[in-house]
Amino acid sequence: MSQRGLAAEQSRPGDPIIGIEGAAGGYGDLTILHGIDVAIPRGSWTTIVGANGAGKSTLLKLTAGLVQCRTGSVAFDGQDVTRLDALARLKRGIGFVPQGRCNFPMLSVAENLKLGAYTRRLGAAELDAELDAITTRFPRLKQRWHSGQPNPRLLKYPAPGSHLPQGASGKNRHCS
Repeated sequence: MSQRGLAAEQSRPGDPIIGIEGAAGGYGDLTILHGIDVAIPRGSWTTIVGANGAGKSTLLKLTAGLVQCRTGSVAFDGQDVTRLDALARLKRGIGFVPQGRCNFPMLSVAENLKLGAYTRRLGAAELDAELDAITTRFPRLKQRWHSGQPNPRLLKYPAPGSHLPQGASGKNRHCS
């Protein structure tokens, strides 16, 4: 049996899906999170609210393995994942979607959906069946199947230049 299947069997409905205890993490010499304790109940919808710079994104990155947990622990589905890297956590089912709408701007709708199914390791027939089900439920996806988003006429960034690719100074940039 896979580790993921074993973990699912060992976990109980009341167990948290994510458990973070005494976690600290940050960037370089700067520690952003200090002694964080979080238990997210299985099946719940949870919101992390705070001011800009409070550490919300850092907490999510720490959970996904994109920021190292310096002290404390991170558990997912009843198993300690503290020392696992981001790829190992992704394979167990922990994903992270960065803020912004242009994460994969050059991919078509079909390619984005297939990328989302990557860790499930579906066979070709299973993937095709799931994609058919998705496009049946959301027909507009099928209409845009082979194209990315249209070029916007205006693209607003939350902070000037904060999300521009390096070397984009003074040039018009768009997502498509």
